Amino acid sequence: MDENTITDVDQVRDVLRPDELPEGFVYRMLAGCVLPRPIAWVSTKSAAGVMNLAPFSFFTVASRSPGAVVFSVGPTPDGGIKDTLANVRATGEFVVNIAPSSSMTSVNATGFAYPPDVDEFQACNIADRPSLAVSPPSVADALVSLECRLMQEVAVGSDCLVIGEVVLATAAPGHYRERLHVETSQVLGRMSGPRYVTDMRIESPTSTK
Repeated sequence: MDENTITDVDQVRDVLRPDELPEGFVYRMLAGCVLPRPIAWVSTKSAAGVMNLAPFSFFTVASRSPGAVVFSVGPTPDGGIKDTLANVRATGEFVVNIAPSSSMTSVNATGFAYPPDVDEFQACNIADRPSLAVSPPSVADALVSLECRLMQEVAVGSDCLVIGEVVLATAAPGHYRERLHVETSQVLGRMSGPRYVTDMRIESPTSTK
């Protein structure tokens, strides 16, 4: 594919029309502008008790009260349901783990497809720890683990938004400071393609008033 296939240059801006892009390129367009994206490293447990761990970079806060988060789950390459969504539907519980930048290789490894009977914690050699309020385990080295119960599913086109109420959170010692402020820049973020950001620059704006 060349540039002329995906752009229409009007001397000022490159114009991309979603209905004219090849299949799969709308995702690339969006993933190339919503940057960096936070990663929900979601741990779940199947009805049979098999643990699952997978990253989702379509993820954000959904509600202040009650505290809730949302992540978007797309279909498998063959159009099926991903294990994470199947497990959430079966149990109504999941944990959103926030990974430190040092976990980049592990996060990436869990992004590959595994059969439903494979435990990604074991397959990718990732340490887990028991959660306190839900059945799925948490990632032991996560900066924060948000233990969630399913509130709602919302179908949006090809994807499914999973909205979960945060019923309990655990954090690495020192991650939160006074008034729950966070100073670390070592939070893993997703860029376009198979790339990540591992050190985000932190600055405060100078007030003009």
